[in-house]
Amino acid sequence: MARTYQVKAFRGQRTCQYMVDDWNRCKQPRDVHSDTNRSPLDHPFTQTPLRCERCSDLIPIGTGYKWVKPRRHRAAAGRKRIRCLTCPGWTAAELTSSEVLRIIYEAQATIETAAYEGDVPTDPTDCEAFTEALTGLGDEFAEAIREAVDIRNDAADNIEEGFGHPTVQSDDLRAEGDQIEQWADEMESVTFGEFDPPDEDLDDDDVLTDYLADWAEEQRQTLLDAAGESPL
Repeated sequence: MARTYQVKAFRGQRTCQYMVDDWNRCKQPRDVHSDTNRSPLDHPFTQTPLRCERCSDLIPIGTGYKWVKPRRHRAAAGRKRIRCLTCPGWTAAELTSSEVLRIIYEAQATIETAAYEGDVPTDPTDCEAFTEALTGLGDEFAEAIREAVDIRNDAADNIEEGFGHPTVQSDDLRAEGDQIEQWADEMESVTFGEFDPPDEDLDDDDVLTDYLADWAEEQRQTLLDAAGESPL
């Protein structure tokens, strides 16, 4: 969501020029410094432009920008992160504070992009190679998310080593690791349907291409649906 700067005079965003030099030179009541209805010409201020965290460019005052404020915990205040309008927004992997979720989100983003990089078959004889490529993507996805299993198991080991016995928290971590492991096994065993030509004349190349394109999209969705069934 794009926001524009507000005329404010606190938290270092906008300070009275007179207050910087000499507090007594301002001679304005305290509530005037945060009055958003006054014109900057009536009460001169200085403001430090914000900086995009991605490209490091300064955002001119009055220019729209994108911002998010993710929380590491419900009880903790989030840190405001800012990007200019020309830079892309944040991905789910960039906003999470969990290393396990970061691995899963990155794997899901990767397979979603890679699934559409291959060419759609133009001949029924190419369908087997197409599904083999999708199977390879599923195997790579399973290998990537298994890193999250190791993280969960290592965390459980550390808890049990510290307490000297299993705890409810360590059991929950191992259960999550087992669920991710099962998810990885399911990704490696995803099956794709064979191309079944319809019972009609396919001498027209355009008609055959459309049927192949629809079949390829179904196989891609089968893979992406399985990749989206995260247990966490």
